[in-house]
Amino acid sequence: SMAGLSAAGVTLGGISPAQSATPTCTTATSVLNFIPPTHHAAIKSGTSQYDCANAIRSALTATKGGPLHFPAGRYIIGSSIKMRADDSSAAFGPGPWIVGDGTDRTIFENRATNGAMFDIDSNVDHATRFVGVLGVRLEGFTVHGRGLRGTTALRLRTSYNAKLLQLRIVAQGGDGIRIPCVVGDN
Repeated sequence: SMAGLSAAGVTLGGISPAQSATPTCTTATSVLNFIPPTHHAAIKSGTSQYDCANAIRSALTATKGGPLHFPAGRYIIGSSIKMRADDSSAAFGPGPWIVGDGTDRTIFENRATNGAMFDIDSNVDHATRFVGVLGVRLEGFTVHGRGLRGTTALRLRTSYNAKLLQLRIVAQGGDGIRIPCVVGDN
């Protein structure tokens, strides 16, 4: 259970054994704050054709590793969302914290054929400098690729202390989860 957990002034609720696969998020930034209100009802009903990729990029930038909540609904992702460690002298940059309302309620429709839907990487050559993405947390959602050729749900590289909880990944036309190792990574 995550009850009582605080991160940067944000408190999250937990998952009780009595609940199904639905995490409860009591306080977090809602991705809907970054999506035009005219699309909210269609996202919640699963009928939206709005590409949420740019809104999600903006929300991730604003939360800086804090929890980003995706209320129940269907979110279309038309292009890869690249999440990189901040470009600083620190060895670790904060990882994304993405929480949905459960695998049967928060659905990402992956239409990104230009890379993984969620591409998490420090983007640094470890042969020259060490930087990693610390504390990746993805929980409570489904990624559906609809069998579209070339789709990959998640790519994790140089990500440490990654927690993937209550995820469902189906019908990708490529990899479900890709964890590459390149020269300099050990």
